[in-house]
Amino acid sequence: MCFEDIYAEAKGGPLEDGEIDLERKRKFETCLRKEEREKRVSSNREKNKKKMKEGETREERRKRKKAARALEAADEESKSGTEKEEEEEDANAALEMLARMDYEASR
Repeated sequence: MCFEDIYAEAKGGPLEDGEIDLERKRKFETCLRKEEREKRVSSNREKNKKKMKEGETREERRKRKKAARALEAADEESKSGTEKEEEEEDANAALEMLARMDYEASR
């Protein structure tokens, strides 16, 4: 729908070969983002309605999400020192590799 609305020949005429119309491009991308956002909102509303029909209240859903976050935090805290050190080493190695790549690219 966005393409027809933004790039219609009646609105500004057709583009010539190699022509770039930044204003139309921005409008088109904005339109796509808006449509995607509307789809997500609609989908989320449908999911919430379904959950409400299944008997889960907002308060119950909030408590369930809070419990899930607490479990994730507990899992993170329960990692041994060795696991945390390994993750830090991996992150440092990745940073070193990126620094080397930047250095090589700047030569």
